[in-house]
Amino acid sequence: GVLSSIVIALATNLATKMLVWIKRDIKKTKGVNATSIPELAAALMGGGGQAGANLLVILCQCGVCIAYNIFLGVSLTAIVEGLIPESHMRQAGYDPYVFFVVCQVLLFCLMVQIKDLASMGPLLIFAQFAMVVAVGIIIVHGLLTPSVCDRD
Repeated sequence: GVLSSIVIALATNLATKMLVWIKRDIKKTKGVNATSIPELAAALMGGGGQAGANLLVILCQCGVCIAYNIFLGVSLTAIVEGLIPESHMRQAGYDPYVFFVVCQVLLFCLMVQIKDLASMGPLLIFAQFAMVVAVGIIIVHGLLTPSVCDRD
């Protein structure tokens, strides 16, 4: 795990540097000041490159959102089941995982509708703090209850 984390960090660092190098080269050779990956693709390959880059960025972001939802749903479900071990939620047809995933999807859909994110600064600071606390709780719970990962 640690070795793959190091490899991923190095690959991410290299990819970021390559994007900066390409951006500088495009500005020097073509005079285009590209600020995003689709703009870089458009400068190099035209409209087809920009459409392909947009598609890849959207697919990547969808994958990240799906993985994030699964991680949070599974983690929060394990915590709820750990706090209420004798509950008969599953026997009654209630699965906390589904509840948490639906809540997250609704929250993400509502956040897209916000037009002025600058006014949401205090809420974003609170959300970052809450996320750090939640990740800390998940890590502590995983360390104190190693059987959480062994159940599946």
